[in-house]
Amino acid sequence: MSSSAGADSFDKYDCVDTANFFDRNDFFTKYVRSPLLKIALPGENLYCEFETSMSINTVDLEACFSLVEQTSGAAYKASNIGWSSSGKRQEMKDPNMKFLLIRTKDWTGADETRAPPLQGFLQFMITMEDDMKVVYCYEVHLRANLQGQRIGQIMMQAMETIGEYVGVEKAMLTVFVSNERAIRFYNRIGD
Repeated sequence: MSSSAGADSFDKYDCVDTANFFDRNDFFTKYVRSPLLKIALPGENLYCEFETSMSINTVDLEACFSLVEQTSGAAYKASNIGWSSSGKRQEMKDPNMKFLLIRTKDWTGADETRAPPLQGFLQFMITMEDDMKVVYCYEVHLRANLQGQRIGQIMMQAMETIGEYVGVEKAMLTVFVSNERAIRFYNRIGD
């Protein structure tokens, strides 16, 4: 990952602390607006939103949690770390956690003041890992009908671009060895 795209010299010096200092609006303005505007999701029916753990509403946070449980709950349970609902919720509420949320544009619900239901999300954090400044992908999940359409790849690219704007050294993630499809996906899109 290049560290020059959009980050000024102050951010490069202490980019993790600086990025995590910003509230949702300031982080969005400084690091997310340009990458998010470049996201071209397949079809014309999807769009992406940005939230932080401090700004995401309870309904969306629970929808993210449910999607993790539906798509990866069995893998968590079979792993040596196990599944902990309270632990996963606590992780998702970490003050430095960020979210890219995927929604459909044409949703008309009974209460049109509510946002369309969540179709997928990517959860990430700007952090230190192995003495490196990184953008760390914690979760990426899509509803089954949206898988295989490059949406996960597009969200990963957006996350990496945000990381470049922040000034981190690389992108990282962890994947269950039992998730062969995800391993193939990450190997295909990795550098």
